[in-house]
Amino acid sequence: MIPKIKLIANRVLIKQDLSDPVSAGGIILMRKEEEPSTKGTVIVVGLGMKDYTMTVKQGDHVLYSKDSGIEVTLDDGNNYLIMRETEIKMVLSSKK
Repeated sequence: MIPKIKLIANRVLIKQDLSDPVSAGGIILMRKEEEPSTKGTVIVVGLGMKDYTMTVKQGDHVLYSKDSGIEVTLDDGNNYLIMRETEIKMVLSSKK
């Protein structure tokens, strides 16, 4: 379920990927609890700004720095990150 929120300017709402990483051989690697996730899925995209067009889309899997964004808990009880699109370092895969 997508939260019904409106983001201002170049902000994006990201659902963090909190699953444990898997090695190339299929072994589950335990993630340290204090180690924040740096991957997630774009859930909501703002409208952009004058002379700035948003490039990420809803459903894109992205990589960002561990100190990016602010964590919020919405009415659905889930935790998300709100950050500027410019804090995203890379799109790992796009929703077609």
